[in-house]
Amino acid sequence: MRSHRRFWGALQIIVPILAYHLLLVFTVYKLMDSYNNEYIPQTDSIYAYTYDYTSAHAEYTNNKWDRMRSEYMAARHIVPEDKTREFTFDDIPEISTWEGVKKIYIENNVAIEEKQRLVNEHEVFNSAVPADTIAHYNYYTNDLSEFGYNTQYSRIPVLDVYEYEYIVFNYDGSMFNNVYAEPDIYLYYEYDPSTWDQFLTELYADYENQTYKPYPHILISVDGDSAAIQQKLVREYPASCYVSKEFTSTWKTYRRNKLIITLVTALVLTVAAVIVLEKLFSKLKKRI
Repeated sequence: MRSHRRFWGALQIIVPILAYHLLLVFTVYKLMDSYNNEYIPQTDSIYAYTYDYTSAHAEYTNNKWDRMRSEYMAARHIVPEDKTREFTFDDIPEISTWEGVKKIYIENNVAIEEKQRLVNEHEVFNSAVPADTIAHYNYYTNDLSEFGYNTQYSRIPVLDVYEYEYIVFNYDGSMFNNVYAEPDIYLYYEYDPSTWDQFLTELYADYENQTYKPYPHILISVDGDSAAIQQKLVREYPASCYVSKEFTSTWKTYRRNKLIITLVTALVLTVAAVIVLEKLFSKLKKRI
């Protein structure tokens, strides 16, 4: 009889300790799972892209963006008609007509290859990229690597990029230098209905002998409600990837709130379960 009382008394001590340790492990796991260091771009522009779902990197990319997009859509109560739809080059003229869309800059692989040819031949030239691709989206575009900076986290060392539409780099035959100058090559094509067909013709011709297809990477300059444009993009093209102040901040807030709710719920349930078990063990101990 005395041994049974000791057993139930021991459980009264062990169970709360075990329960709170499990709660601690669960909390640490959820904090690690929910941790993100996504930088919130401090600009009204939007960076968007579609990628090759068949690439070796696709599985990781799919998992990451599927989670972000689904949580963003949940936060904004967006229910797209077709969750698999992504924007293509053919959709860019339509997007350019949306209210609030000022300009669309499209990564130009033909120009990038021409820049590399000039580098290989040690020519002197100036090349340019839209300022926001470096100032706010370099982690995703890695544009600075085109100019000798070998990390996605690099910061441009000269010039206040926020004052300029384009950032220009001069290649002097051996290295790139940030300069005030007119560019010879624009690494992003600025959408223009009058030259669009020519751009596509050159783009697709460049890919004819390649083993992969061209996928659009675009920077949308906004002169209006950036949040409304971002939400429309996700509604119309939910399978593409987006980075913007609206998208990233909304997603981060949703994940933080979701984490808080999960942890508070787990805490309440754990405390309630411990209280119930404590009362049960106390009654069982008294009966013996």
